[in-house]
Amino acid sequence: MTDTLTLLEHHHRGAAFSDLMVQTTPGRFDTAFWQFWQTYIDPVIPPQPTLLDLGTGPGLALKTWAEKYPQGRYVGVDLMPYMLEKAGQILAGIPGVELRQTDLHDPQLPLDPNSVDVIQSVVVLHEMIQPIRLLQTAYGWLKPGGRLMLVDWVRAPIRVYFDAETEKNLFDPATDIDLLADQITHFCEHNRYAIDDLLWMLKGVGFEVVAHQPYREERFVRIAAQKPQS
Repeated sequence: MTDTLTLLEHHHRGAAFSDLMVQTTPGRFDTAFWQFWQTYIDPVIPPQPTLLDLGTGPGLALKTWAEKYPQGRYVGVDLMPYMLEKAGQILAGIPGVELRQTDLHDPQLPLDPNSVDVIQSVVVLHEMIQPIRLLQTAYGWLKPGGRLMLVDWVRAPIRVYFDAETEKNLFDPATDIDLLADQITHFCEHNRYAIDDLLWMLKGVGFEVVAHQPYREERFVRIAAQKPQS
C-alpha cells in the first residue's frame, strides 16, 4: 500500500486534486458516458442493486447512482484519504452509501463472491502498475451476468496526446525543464495500455466484452464487459 500511496501522491500532487476531480466530473460523466451506460449497463441493474465504484475519488458517481437507483447499495472505494474525506462530505446523509479504503492493486473489501450487480472503474487503470489482480477480484465479486464498465486513457501518439498550446510550449526553448519533464511524465502515465491490452486482460480474466467505444481521437475508451451467466 505504501508504494501505491507514493505513486498516487506524485500523480495527484496532493489533496487539492480532490477539488480538481469535482470540477472535471462533467467531462468524465458526460452525455455520451450515460448513453453508453444506458445501452450496455442499465439493462442488467435490478430494482435493489449493489453497485461498486473502484477509484471513486470524490464520490459523485455514487451520488448519481443514488438518484437513479434509490433502493440500492452504493460502495465507493479509494486509497487516498483526502478523496474519501471529500466523498464523505458530498455523500453525507445519502442512504445506502459505503466508502471503503483499499489498495486496488490487491483489493480487500467486505463483499461476498457473486454479490455485485455492476462495477465501474473510470480513469483508474492507467495509474496502476498491474490491474490484473483487480480485474480478477472484480470478476469474483460480480454476479453471473453482472457487468463491468471501464473508462480510461489509452495509448495514443504523442502528437495526438498534447493540445496545440501545450505542443507550442514543449518546443519553446524558454520552457522550464521541470515543466518539460512533468508533461512527458504525464504522457507516459496516460499511455500505459492500448485498447487491445485492456480487451486482452479482460478476456484473460474470463470476461465477455459486450462493447467498446474509443473516443476523443482514440485517446480514451469505454468498455462494457460481462461475467458469463454460467
